[in-house]
Amino acid sequence: MAQKAIELDPGYSQAHAWHACSLGQALGAGYIEEEKVLGQIVEAAKGLEANQQDDAECHRILTELNLHFYADFDKARFHQDRAHALNPNDPRIVSQRGEMLVWLGEAAEAVGWIEKAMLLDPSEAEKRVKHLGKAHYVAQRYQEAIDAFKRCPCLGHVEHAYLAACFAALSNSAEAEKETAHVLE
Repeated sequence: MAQKAIELDPGYSQAHAWHACSLGQALGAGYIEEEKVLGQIVEAAKGLEANQQDDAECHRILTELNLHFYADFDKARFHQDRAHALNPNDPRIVSQRGEMLVWLGEAAEAVGWIEKAMLLDPSEAEKRVKHLGKAHYVAQRYQEAIDAFKRCPCLGHVEHAYLAACFAALSNSAEAEKETAHVLE
């Protein structure tokens, strides 16, 4: 649908934004192989940047692209600041701010943003609790990280790896070994 919208109006930034977002989500979920989609994501990002409107959603997606695909942290912060200024109560934007701060080494501050997003949208809290656990881990709050990850209804190998690292940091080798076994499983 986004591709069709771009064909009909190549200057429609929302279409470029959602095209990039959809491809990125599919890649992140493992539905598409990176080599098959990376070029499309880059093209969608170029279209979005060329036609950028001062729109919170466009800035949110440009934050993701700059953070995860280009590793341009200055641009990521710029777009996140703009997205937040335009829509400060969007839980996706608030959560993204926390996630970005973890990447920027400001994990202690990130915790509050992720918790705020969980309050703004309780229906997505289970999904965001993984980000909360990562923020606590990076902030070296290992017990809080464990508590957050234990709230996840479905832990993947990444979360078990974080749990193993947390237990190891707390000198609990028995639990660290159990979590390591889950990772290897």
